[in-house]
Amino acid sequence: LYHPGIARLPIGGRYTMAGRLYSPYLTAWTRRGWEPLRPQPPGYVTTLFAGDDGSGLSVYAGLDRNSAWRLTPEGWYCQGNIGGQVYAYAIYDDGAGRALYAGGNFGTADGEQVNCIARWTGTRWTGVGGVVGSVGGAEVHCILPFDDGVGPALYVGGTFEFAGGVPVV
Repeated sequence: LYHPGIARLPIGGRYTMAGRLYSPYLTAWTRRGWEPLRPQPPGYVTTLFAGDDGSGLSVYAGLDRNSAWRLTPEGWYCQGNIGGQVYAYAIYDDGAGRALYAGGNFGTADGEQVNCIARWTGTRWTGVGGVVGSVGGAEVHCILPFDDGVGPALYVGGTFEFAGGVPVV
């Protein structure tokens, strides 16, 4: 997470201390050392992401509480119901407009079968075509929108054996 004019590196994870500072789950490294970031999230952080899905710049976190979270002026807001942990976020325009995508170790989101990757519509999570899977369980660890010269696409990395029904090498 970067903000112009603010020299700090936010770090999230499963910890309660950063150096000698009690700051569970979310802290920033600055030129002066460790500083707490407020408000603290309601669980340990699995990923942090800042992006603009078309509604303005927002900070998102994946937490151990089986859901996606967005930081608002009032605090952390649970954004829908994801049935597992979120490990990655990205903003991508699939032709229907910019949207937030989440990947992780979840099979459902807002009651819909999504298999490790979902798209936020602004009110709920929906499935994405070409889902990933595995016989022993799948996980998405990174998501990257990229135009390789053929056109923009959403690249996904993680632990899975097939994507869109096609075996991966």
